Amino acid sequence: VSGKVVPNNNGVSYELSTSQNPSGLRYTLDGTEPNANSLTYQNPIPVSKSIMIKSAYFENGQLKSAVSSQNFTISKTTGKNITLEQQPSENYSFGGAFTLVDGIIGNVKQLGKTWLGFQGKDVVATIDFGNKTQFSEVYFNTLENKGSWIHRAKSAQIFVSDDNKNFKMIKEIDKNEIQKANGQIKLNVGNQNSKFIKIKIENAGIIPAGNPGADSKAWLFVDEIGAN
Repeated sequence: VSGKVVPNNNGVSYELSTSQNPSGLRYTLDGTEPNANSLTYQNPIPVSKSIMIKSAYFENGQLKSAVSSQNFTISKTTGKNITLEQQPSENYSFGGAFTLVDGIIGNVKQLGKTWLGFQGKDVVATIDFGNKTQFSEVYFNTLENKGSWIHRAKSAQIFVSDDNKNFKMIKEIDKNEIQKANGQIKLNVGNQNSKFIKIKIENAGIIPAGNPGADSKAWLFVDEIGAN
């Protein structure tokens, strides 16, 4: 059983598929293991709050597949329209910009699936809430694995706008704060009310001497950009 996040009008849905007869797909929304009497999958499952979806394939009442599970962390940016000024590197571009607002926090073991990778480039993402939206916290994660040339961001800035032209910076953090948070960034940005939010996450740049890949462009990996 495999799952894929797809955008819907109000956010995201989770689409299940199997190489077998799809009428055998069963799923749960409360984190319990699915059984033959669980919900039957028919259409993509709307995900409007943070939940764990577990799914499996059954034939004649018998479990015939491994149980798949997917955790969703829903925020006010989930499923919203997002644009990137620079695109991720091809090998780490699964799902494109939408991956940053699909409700899935990055799994370190799935670099090519839940994270976007940028070599030598900054991440500059603009999210359109659709309407003026109140929020006071912004979060994102960046990875570090120096052996693979992956370095945490050098800095990050958050901006807001109502017209997508004039942006005002509301928060800035430096490398020390990013390191201190182990790359798991949660920022209190005060009470905001805007239609657009822009996040600039600065790449570490050229890898310094004494590190694997010295003098090459560093990789920056980002998984999800949320606001609440």
